[in-house]
Amino acid sequence: MSGAPKAVFLSYASQDADAARKIADALRGAQVEVWFDQSELRGGDAWDAKIRKQIKECALFVPIISANTQARLEGYFRIEWKLAAQRTHAMAEAKPFLLPVVIDTTRDAEAHVPGEFRGVQWTRLHGGEIAPAFAQRVRTLLEGVRTTEETSAGVAPDRPLSGGRPVVGHSDGKSERSVAVLAFANMSGDRENEYLSDGISEDLITALSQVAGLRVPARTSAFAFKGKNEDVRLIAQLLNVETVLEGSVRKSGSKLRITAQLVKAADGFHLWSERYDREMKDVFEIQDEITRAIMIALQVHLGSPHGGSLVKPTTASTVAYEYYLKGRDFFYQRGVGLLKAHHWFELALLEDPKYARAWSGMADTMVVHVFYGLGTPAQCYPKARAAAERAISLDPNLGEAHASHATVLGWCDWQFPESLAAHARAMELDPRFPLTYAWHGATLAAVGSFDESIDMEKRATLIDPLSPYIFTMWGWMFVFAGRFEESLPHLHRALALKPDYPLAQWVLGHALALMGRCDESIRILESATETVKHAPWMLGYLGHALGRAGETQRALQIAEELSDPARQSVDVPFYQAVVWAGLGDVDNTLRCLEKACDERHVRMTWLRSDETFRDFRNHPRFQELIRKIGLPPAL
Repeated sequence: MSGAPKAVFLSYASQDADAARKIADALRGAQVEVWFDQSELRGGDAWDAKIRKQIKECALFVPIISANTQARLEGYFRIEWKLAAQRTHAMAEAKPFLLPVVIDTTRDAEAHVPGEFRGVQWTRLHGGEIAPAFAQRVRTLLEGVRTTEETSAGVAPDRPLSGGRPVVGHSDGKSERSVAVLAFANMSGDRENEYLSDGISEDLITALSQVAGLRVPARTSAFAFKGKNEDVRLIAQLLNVETVLEGSVRKSGSKLRITAQLVKAADGFHLWSERYDREMKDVFEIQDEITRAIMIALQVHLGSPHGGSLVKPTTASTVAYEYYLKGRDFFYQRGVGLLKAHHWFELALLEDPKYARAWSGMADTMVVHVFYGLGTPAQCYPKARAAAERAISLDPNLGEAHASHATVLGWCDWQFPESLAAHARAMELDPRFPLTYAWHGATLAAVGSFDESIDMEKRATLIDPLSPYIFTMWGWMFVFAGRFEESLPHLHRALALKPDYPLAQWVLGHALALMGRCDESIRILESATETVKHAPWMLGYLGHALGRAGETQRALQIAEELSDPARQSVDVPFYQAVVWAGLGDVDNTLRCLEKACDERHVRMTWLRSDETFRDFRNHPRFQELIRKIGLPPAL
């Protein structure tokens, strides 16, 4: 494939290479073929001839317009622009080809561009940061080109068109059915009740995911459209489904009103709709009725792994259920939201001590507490372990509980074979829970099974295709494997889905530092550090990048801040080690790692695979740490 023309050709002035790289990485993260000369040209290529061939045969031409192109009245990019403009003369007006992009405040009317560029719509991507809608527009245009070419060649398109665009997920009677459950709107006029509308939607996703022959995108992807007035047909395209379920929830005291409607993406018509006026205690019964109505409308298999009821109530207490939903809502927010998640899970368990899902949520929260510097391993691990074991004892068939237990086994107890087996059991019980695949992939990376770990994250994206967390994890696995360049498209995709997402900024910043692109790394990590209020996990990696960049004094200041008990609520030797590694200080790095190992810090789980410490792997003290953790010897 390397010698074949790419679908998209990026043309830019050399001063805009960083912005062009961001656009290329983000489009590749959206599975779009891109020709980007810095990565495609190789020594010995007939440079001019190869570029002309690419422009002649590419599907879309994307000129990047900026103050830099304005200032340069001569340059090779202007030859590229003229070649692309000339190619349009042999095209029908309806054929998409030119897709100009402006990356700064350059005004369209003043831009020095060929006249052909002014006859099409321009896009503004400040600094080269891609929004999901732009990536989808490129995919849609490419699909339109492909379909047109197939039809003109006498080949019928493999899916019907609606409004000139393919309806992804169309069923031909043989393929699986599909439905996306959007976040139900909270009509109660009280933000406090939003957890309920979200929770009902999430439970419907869980129930429908158990139905044979029905594909259902995961929560994160379906909820990506929450609060946005997007057309149902566009949502269906992005999620690759044939139908969409939307609705609303209104709660007043113990009274509950739920409306729901199932919409066919191809034409926007309703396949089914209903309104339910019941008591709060009937919430599970309503969800079961909605699930059955959807299956009848789609004519899919009505079997259920749980017997007669498709929505299995996991607690008899609607109060505990409400508290659990609040806990999960804050858990997904991460950061200080984890403290609130812990609070609500505790309240749920006070209402129903036998509520397995609340115990599972408590276990997950306690594990992640340590990562974010909200507690020490000694404070959090015993609670996480007890909660996960309690969840399984209460409901041995709850995949969510086995996933929590697997994470405790691997990340807290360093029992890696047992963790991998527990994750396999979790996937068997609930094959549609994306977090299981994501965390299983991370555990595989810890033991050095990089190809398998990357494959697990890829499988997670098939279930949850619009999750910034899953794409971040996918990028992180490539970083562990030392394949830094391959991590970038996935990390840029995560940030396109959720701009200023600290977790993605953290991994991207560190990947760039490891690649030697320290200036870019520092800029990203400095911004992220302010967002998370100087959290230790972000500070450590900023200090590492500063050390690699030769900014020794600033790196030492961060090392001092991390060791100051007046500034940090918990001791964070692992993140101190990260800073010392960036400074190349062997003794201090190993001293802090040894302390982190004694404390069983969660980040030590990946010590063997952590490229941060690549230069220390042959040191006897480092090898001894690997042995203590129970990992295979470092390569």
